[in-house]
Amino acid sequence: MCIRDRLKLPVMVNHKTVDPKDKRSTRVEQLEVAMGAAISLFPTSTAVEVNRLRFIPVKKCQDLLVLRSDVYRIRAADHHLELMPGVEAAPVVSLDDNFKLMSQCDASMAVGVPSLRNCTLLVINGPVKFGPAVKFLGKVKVVNRDGKTHTLPFGEYTNKLIDMTGGGFANGPGPKKFSHDEL
Repeated sequence: MCIRDRLKLPVMVNHKTVDPKDKRSTRVEQLEVAMGAAISLFPTSTAVEVNRLRFIPVKKCQDLLVLRSDVYRIRAADHHLELMPGVEAAPVVSLDDNFKLMSQCDASMAVGVPSLRNCTLLVINGPVKFGPAVKFLGKVKVVNRDGKTHTLPFGEYTNKLIDMTGGGFANGPGPKKFSHDEL
């Protein structure tokens, strides 16, 4: 369990670049250990489950987007987070590497944080900014393949595949049903 007063924990390799804002910068390997793995070294240890109303992990910008949106509110009595009335579950959100850094996430929501209260799934691939009063409902996928940042204008987007490549909407204003390949 211990080697000279040190825990023997597995080493993980994390591939990064020297400058996380520049994918072309020098690639490096960061070695790290997960302290959570130490629990396996103590035979009588147990886990404590913390209710999601007390602790909602934010590991990626997609988690932060949900938290900043209108999905949760803070109860005045005890300052715990709770789902807004009428919201049964937080949406599943998947953002690509265009939202990897906080600066990218903040820039995408500089004008407004989209409403996710009635959204069940949001997938965004490509550089996209949100205009004011954007609402996602149901399952929505936004794609932008041209590499230029485009702003999604205000409005409600319900069960749609939105292609912003070239700055427009390739699928028109009507809803489009998803196939498994599209999500």
